[in-house]
Amino acid sequence: MRALWPNASREQAKSCALRQVKPHITHFCCNQVIRHMPPHIMNWNSLAQFIHILAVVLWIGGIVFMDGFLAPALRQAVAQAQPRAQLLYVLFRNFFAAIWGAGAALVITGYGMVFLRGGFGALSAAQWVMVVLGSAMVLLALYIFFVPFLRMRSAVLHGDWDAACAQAGRIRLLSTVNIVLAVPTILSGVWAVFGPLF
Repeated sequence: MRALWPNASREQAKSCALRQVKPHITHFCCNQVIRHMPPHIMNWNSLAQFIHILAVVLWIGGIVFMDGFLAPALRQAVAQAQPRAQLLYVLFRNFFAAIWGAGAALVITGYGMVFLRGGFGALSAAQWVMVVLGSAMVLLALYIFFVPFLRMRSAVLHGDWDAACAQAGRIRLLSTVNIVLAVPTILSGVWAVFGPLF
């Protein structure tokens, strides 16, 4: 080991070597835990992973389509605040109605896989990142529904179209934050399965 770090002491060289191989050891150990699961647990784990990924695609894909393409197109095509607010409200309402199932599936399968793999103590660093960021995304989605969306609904019911459009803009802004959070969350999932990217 000292040949690789000629200016370091024996303990320093050992520490440097451990820091380099630790991510690979952690990834290897996690894969070994999964590989030696009983068959019935492996089947449940595979099913949970499939449902989890499908829910992510529906949720994040829906946000990208709604906030990145549909809402801006409506803003350009519909100049008046009233019809635009009414259309956006119906779109957001239908989207949230559909996404509740995907969100529940994400939470159940995500935490279910944690316990199938031995609990939080068995998680690797990448899995911890994925769990923390994923939980933050779910909490932000709940905030979007219970604060700006319900305010938008109240504004629509009272005919306050400017306020409704303002809340729609806030929904888009916060949803963009969730899209940004989705990038490191997905990267940590890839890291957990295939090892460090670099």
